[in-house]
Amino acid sequence: RLVINGLTLKPGVDFVPDPACPSVHGNFRFVRLATHELRQQEALARQMKKHPGAVFLADFGAISEKPQLFIHLFELTAAELEPRHRPSALLLADDKKLTWGVAQTQRSMPLIYLHRAASAAGQRGKVVLEVNAVFVPDYESFNLAYLLPGFAQPDSFLVLSAHYDHLGGLGDVYFPGANDNASGVALLLDLASHFSAPQNRLPYSLLFLGFAAEEAGLIGSRHWVQNPPLPLERIKFLINLDMAGSGDDGLMVVNGLVHDEAFQRLLLSQDTKRRLTAIKARGEACNSDHCLFHRQGVPSFFIYTLGGLTAYHDLDDRPDVLTWKGYEAYFLLLVNFLKGF
Repeated sequence: RLVINGLTLKPGVDFVPDPACPSVHGNFRFVRLATHELRQQEALARQMKKHPGAVFLADFGAISEKPQLFIHLFELTAAELEPRHRPSALLLADDKKLTWGVAQTQRSMPLIYLHRAASAAGQRGKVVLEVNAVFVPDYESFNLAYLLPGFAQPDSFLVLSAHYDHLGGLGDVYFPGANDNASGVALLLDLASHFSAPQNRLPYSLLFLGFAAEEAGLIGSRHWVQNPPLPLERIKFLINLDMAGSGDDGLMVVNGLVHDEAFQRLLLSQDTKRRLTAIKARGEACNSDHCLFHRQGVPSFFIYTLGGLTAYHDLDDRPDVLTWKGYEAYFLLLVNFLKGF
């Protein structure tokens, strides 16, 4: 809960705690920092000593500096002060749309991201701030696997993966994660259903993987690669499915420029009647669960749909905003591509 000078702000809309924000509870003084104080450690220290225990607001909507550099400077300055002079929290205002995430650590000081329009509640005053943060360092989750043995070479594998985790809840606010990545899981399940039919079985084994904790830093796929149930060299190809809910402007294939021969074959795998508007290629990017496999030499693509959606890690990633424009063509593309091995 965040109330600035009597104005109650909405979580997920007006503000979000940093994913690594620790718990904080109380009524505090509210002090807005001047622009020059965002750049000078001595000026920051003076304000902290002048207003011990206050909640400070830094407005980055009108300056070009990167907020992360200031956050580091702010935390460093606070750590060098006597405990009685340290601030209670930092509010960071910006014009950008608020998004949320997951953290593997916890900060020493509360940090709240604030939409700039919601921060215009005076230069000073009172703040009510309540964050209940529970950090679980040994949280347990599970990867999921479904194996369809090949009829000719069952010891060689084609792998399809999708992460099934998202961000969960922020108090009473729910982050649906429809595109990221319920849509990828839906595509994974549709492909598993298709290839489970006897007439659609392939010569090579198909392994369908549902990874946990992707949002927390590719933890599920890292565990799988570090503890592989099968030799990684037996994987002929891996395709990671993430954000499959649009397709208005086609597909993007991460590693398409790395595995050009496979990418050209993917282009030729389009259905004659159901076609995507474009299939684009880019190079390496460690931005989803394919990454750890790629680094171990497993040929892999990460494919995501383009166009139609702007929601990402926010409250707007809902089922009703998905367009599914390219879904059927995308499904048929993958079926044809896998049949080509």
